[in-house]
Amino acid sequence: MCIGDSITEGVTRVGSTDDAGGYPGRLQTRLGASARVVNRGVGGASTRLWLLDSREAAAEDDWWKRFRERWGTAPLPPPGRSLLRATLERDRPDVVVVLLGVNDVYYERTDPAPPEVVARTVARLATIVSEARATGATVLLGTALPNHRDPPARVAALNAAVGTLAPDHLPTGERFGERDWPRLLADDVHPNGDGYQVLADVLAEELVRRGLVRQ
Repeated sequence: MCIGDSITEGVTRVGSTDDAGGYPGRLQTRLGASARVVNRGVGGASTRLWLLDSREAAAEDDWWKRFRERWGTAPLPPPGRSLLRATLERDRPDVVVVLLGVNDVYYERTDPAPPEVVARTVARLATIVSEARATGATVLLGTALPNHRDPPARVAALNAAVGTLAPDHLPTGERFGERDWPRLLADDVHPNGDGYQVLADVLAEELVRRGLVRQ
C-alpha cells in the first residue's frame, strides 16, 4: 500500500493525472504478479490530515470530500481512531510505503520558525510509522522530492530529519534529485510520466533488495 498525497495519487498538473497510475500504478506494472499494489494517495494530504479521525476530518471540508470520494472508509472510524489506522485495518497491507511531509512544509511556509515545522512533521511521521507497524505491516518511509514550490533548505531539513527517524528510509528524494529533476516535473511540484517512472523504479529495486517482493 502506498500512503501519501497528490504525488502518490498520481497528479501531474491540477486536474490531470498520470495515465499509468503514478508511481503506484507503474510499480504494479513492473512487479507484475509478484505483488498487488494499492494506491491510497489523496491530493492535498499532509501528515496532520492522515492522523485526523472522522470527526476532526469532517471540519476539513475540501480534503475530507477528496478523501471520502477516493478512499472513504466503511464504516467510518470512530473518534480517536485515525483515518490512517482505519484505512490500514480495512486493507491489511503487508508493506506500507509512506511518502508524506512536503505539504506540511508548504502549508506552514509562513511559520517564523522553520525548524519547528520540520520537528512537528517528523513527529507526525513517527506516529504514522508506529500506527502502521501496529497493524503488522513493514513500513518504508520515503524522502521528499525536490521541487520548484518549496524552499530547498526546508526540504533538505525535512529529509535529514527523515533520515534520522528512519536510517533505512527509501531514497526517493535522493534518487529523484540525482537526475536532471526539473525535467521530471510536470508543474512546480508534481512529477511527469518520466518522473513517476523514476519513483516506481526506485521502489521496485528497494522492495526486491530488501527481500519484500520477488521479481
